[in-house]
Amino acid sequence: MDNEKKCACCRNSIESQFCGYCGFMNIAALDQAAEQETAEEAEKWRRELLSQLTDFSVTAYEYGWIEKESEFSLVNENVCILANASQCDGTVFWADSRFRQPPENGRKAVIMELAYRFNGREKKLKCEIIPAECDGFWRIGLEITERLQLVIFLGSEQKYEKSAKLMLNFE
Repeated sequence: MDNEKKCACCRNSIESQFCGYCGFMNIAALDQAAEQETAEEAEKWRRELLSQLTDFSVTAYEYGWIEKESEFSLVNENVCILANASQCDGTVFWADSRFRQPPENGRKAVIMELAYRFNGREKKLKCEIIPAECDGFWRIGLEITERLQLVIFLGSEQKYEKSAKLMLNFE
C-alpha cells in the first residue's frame, strides 16, 4: 500500500500539509464530509491558480533577404499569444497561430521558449521538442495536466510530438 501523501489540488507528492508546488494547504480529513470539503477547496484553489495563468506566448522570428546587406537575416519579431490556462486545462488547446517549418530542420530538435504570466508577472519556460514530420505549417498545442504541469505539442492536430511535462512557476 502506497502511503505517499499527495496534494489534493495538484496530486504532486507532499512532505507536509503545505504543497511546495501549488501552495495548497492540505488538511487531514477525519470523515467523509471533511474529505468532500477538502476536495471542493482544492478544486476552488486550482481554478484560482488557473485564472491567474494567462498569456502563454511564443516569439516568432521572421527571416528574409536584406538587399542592402546582401544577406539572409532576422527582419522581424512577433509575440504570438497562444492561450490562457483555462483553455488548456485537461485538454490540448491548439492555438490559431501557424508557423512555417524551417526547410533544413527535418527531425532536428527545436528549442521552444514560452512566456506566460502568473498573477501579472512574466515567467519563462524552455524545452526541446523533436517535431513531427507533417505537411504544411506547424501549430502549437498546450495542455495543463492534472498535476498542474504544462505539456507543449508541436505539429498538427493529427500528427504531433510533445514536450516532457514542464513545471510552472506559481510564485
